[in-house]
Formats: sequence, structure tokens, C-alpha cells
Amino acid sequence: MKQTLIILCVLVMSSLATLSGITLTVNVVTPGTINESHNLTYEQMRSVTKLVVTGKINAVDFYMIQNYFAYKEIDLSGAAIYAYTGDAGTHLPFDGSIVSYPANTIPENAFKNRSLTSIAFPSTLAAIDKFAFHNCQQLPSITFPSSLVSIGESAFLSCYGLTSISIPENVTSVGESAFAGCWELATVTSLGSITAIPNSMFNACMKLTSITIPLSVTTIGDAAFVGCSSLASVNIPASVTSFGSSAFSNCSALTSISIPANTTFIGNGAFDNCMAITSVYCYRTVPLFLNENIPYFSVDYTKCTLYVPIGTTDAYLVAQTWTRFYRHIVEITPTAVNSPNANNVSLHFNSATGDLQINGLKGKASLSVHDLNGRFMFTKEIRENETVSLSTLANGIYVLSITSKVGKLERKLIKA
Repeated sequence: MKQTLIILCVLVMSSLATLSGITLTVNVVTPGTINESHNLTYEQMRSVTKLVVTGKINAVDFYMIQNYFAYKEIDLSGAAIYAYTGDAGTHLPFDGSIVSYPANTIPENAFKNRSLTSIAFPSTLAAIDKFAFHNCQQLPSITFPSSLVSIGESAFLSCYGLTSISIPENVTSVGESAFAGCWELATVTSLGSITAIPNSMFNACMKLTSITIPLSVTTIGDAAFVGCSSLASVNIPASVTSFGSSAFSNCSALTSISIPANTTFIGNGAFDNCMAITSVYCYRTVPLFLNENIPYFSVDYTKCTLYVPIGTTDAYLVAQTWTRFYRHIVEITPTAVNSPNANNVSLHFNSATGDLQINGLKGKASLSVHDLNGRFMFTKEIRENETVSLSTLANGIYVLSITSKVGKLERKLIKA
């Protein structure tokens, strides 16, 4: 028998809850009273698949939402999150100590281990605390509000079903392991304005294929991209000064890396087990000291080319670790043309379509594209009369490098 349950309750605080099929809407007038805002039985609360919460809520309400309601979808877009200090929130310290929960924040553990498929955030949300969505394995995507400024440690750890993210520009801080173990994460379109890639941020994101690190970043943390086995392209800006230990370890699809001119530290095993790397662009005029007894690179030195600033080959040839590239060291400058066959190669760029036509090559060659800060954009193997699409590049000035057995050709490209 099909039944329609209509619940109308008038409370002291004028709260209203409506159950319609498997969708429940609850309005909370006083923060911390969601359990008083409806007259449903526990069994009825467990039958809800979509929960819409409006009004004023705090960490006490999140505790009730976590432990008493069953839902696949939750909509908080009509709610405002208030501060709370007490022992009844989502943190639940074993010693019963008082915890302070800030306003406009999804609290710690709020949706941990839930079978969540979608969430709508309040438009005033400023922060997502640690472990807030840990192990939400069925959550496929997230739309963050532009008001967001920080994401906490392990906030989306082991969200296996998450396929794409775009972090808003106002976000300046992301905690360690924030997206670690997100096996299906393939697309990261923005990292906001973060100043550091924290330790293990994308650890074991095995389907991530490319990423652009913003100019605000100065540090890439330990194991930041370890195990990102599909990562073939990473754009490292000139602002980066340090690479943590195992930062790109086991990125087995990575073919090219850039070491900016201001880099002062590369950690142990930063590029360990990256055997597909064939190009290392190092823009330091003085080789960075790398202890020869510590493994920094695991590349095939018989095939990998080290590109260094003009006039620095001799220094790199005798520098610890860098000397292992002695077979293939090539000097570069932004305007250099080092190929004996430069006059035979012509490049024609169609600004309307974004296509680059390459003529005059003999055999195979490698095309790589950098911006003027030395940030690597992408690389591709090319042949005679090949057309390469550059439509995904933003407008700006780039350096195109074509490397073959007979030499190297570099040209500037203006994309407007």
C-alpha cells in the first residue's frame, strides 16, 4: 500500500520538518536543536535518502545528522553554520574535554564513512575541517563555494569515487593528505591560491594525468604525488623552491620535469622510480648540491637529457648526482637556436585554431613547451609535417623546443 506521510509540527522555536516520500526538509531555528525540529521516529529518520537542512546549525546538529539520519544526498545550501564550544560535537574526545568549533566550517568527522553521493554547501562556507569526508567512497564530485578559504587534513582521504575537483581561488591552505587515496581522481582544474602542496596531498591518486601548480606555490611536500602512476604532465612554476622527499616517487608515466632557478632543496627520492622521464630542465645557473649517496632521480641516464642554462655544462659535469647525466647535457636559453638544421625547419601557428604546423623535420623529434618562467606545459613526440594542437594553452608567450638526434631548435610563440 502506498502511503503519503504528511507531518506538520509547530514547535516552541517555530521549527518545521516535512517528510515527502524519501526527502526530508528540516528547518532549525536555534543552533543545536535539529533533534527537536521534527517528530519523526528513529525508523523514519533512517528511511530518508535526501536530507535538506535550512536555518541555523552547529556541530551538535552535525553530530545528529551523522548518527541518526540515513541519507545519500544532503543539501546545506540554505543553512548557516554557527560556532559551538562544548563536548557534544562531532570530535568526541575520549576524555570529555571541551572542543571549540568555528563558524562557517564543516566540522571534523562530519560525514566520515557515510555513503554520500552528493552535497550542496552553504554559500558562506569558509572551511572544511579535517576528516570531514574521510572514506565517503561513493561521492563522485564536489562543487566548492567561492567563499571557501581552507581544506583540512585528510578532509577527502579515501574518497575512492571522486573523479574531479576544482579548488576556488580564495583557498590558500590545504592540509596533508587532503585528497590522498582518491583512486578515481582524474581531473584537477584548479588548486586555488595555495602556497604549498602539502605532504601526501595527492598520494595514490592513480588516475590523475596532469596538473598545473599555481604560481603561489613555493613548496611541494613529502610524497605529495607519490604513486600517481598516470601523471604524465606536471607544470612546475618558477616560484617552487623545494621538492620534498618522494614528492613524485612512482610517477611512472612522467616524461619531463622542471627544476626552477630558485630551487634550494630536493628531497631524498623526489623522483624515485620515474623511469619514463627523458627530459630534466634545470634552470639553476649553479648546480644544486645533491649528495651522490642519496637517490634523487631514478631515470635511465643513457636516454635522459639534462637541459641547463647556457655556459653551465662544465659545472654540471662535475657536480655530484648531476654528473650522471654526462651523456646528454644540452644548454638552453629562451631565444637560443642550437640546431644545425634550424633553417630547414619551419613552424606555422594558426592563432584561430590553435594548431602548430611543423615542417622540415627528418625523422622523429621531441616537442616541449615552457612558459617564460620555465614552467613546463607539455611534451610530445613529433614527426615531419605534423600538426600539434596548442588550443589548451592560455594566451601568453611560450618557448617551443624541438629536439632530435641532430640538435635542438627553440622558438618563441606568442598566443593571443
